[in-house]
Amino acid sequence: MHKALIISDSQTFLFEKVAKEKNIVIEEIIAFMPECEKQIIRNPKNILLLISEIFYKELEKRNTDLFDLNNLKNELILIDSLIKYLSDLGSQIYIPFIPKHFIYCDRFGSSFIDKNSKNLAIQNLNYSLFKKYNDLPNVNFLNGLEELSEEISKSYFRFSSIY
Repeated sequence: MHKALIISDSQTFLFEKVAKEKNIVIEEIIAFMPECEKQIIRNPKNILLLISEIFYKELEKRNTDLFDLNNLKNELILIDSLIKYLSDLGSQIYIPFIPKHFIYCDRFGSSFIDKNSKNLAIQNLNYSLFKKYNDLPNVNFLNGLEELSEEISKSYFRFSSIY
């Protein structure tokens, strides 16, 4: 049986059900926001850090260069602060790569990707997070589903596939 603290920037209504099926005990679920680490009262061994929603929303509302990570500076500072705090506690941190989501399917999908593709922007963001934190011995990246089809529900993709 595995125990985990979940820190998430989106709703987690299916976590409990899926976790129980996968023999994972959720110690607590904390909303990802500034100073969320103040809500952590014990030294958690395992942390699942779910940070896709904040980036989807930012990418969706911006018409600026999606590849300029300076546009996401505040979000990245928040992640830095949280990872430093959790690392100091000795926690193992698991970060699922931010998934390419069918909501953001680019025009003509697999036929071609234009220069402003959100898929490419998400890949750039994943690469940047990986490059920045991969050398930390307590940070682990989880690779989820590579591709989606309309038949796979959004709920499964966002909440079940990470386990």
